[in-house]
Amino acid sequence: MNINNLKKNWNEFGAIDPLWAILTDPAKKGNRWKPDEFFRAGQDEIDQVMRYVEVLGIKLGSSWK
Repeated sequence: MNINNLKKNWNEFGAIDPLWAILTDPAKKGNRWKPDEFFRAGQDEIDQVMRYVEVLGIKLGSSWK
């Protein structure tokens, strides 16, 4: 992988449709992400991961929130 090509593509995607470039939900392509939905999706993902970590018995404390 060529880092210069990666940088070029990342910059182009970011300029055209930045939220979709980060979270590529097909229904949101074409600048259809609303910022509140985008950030809520991220929070939901982290909440799921943290619940899974908890089920595994790993204690992280409250500092992760």
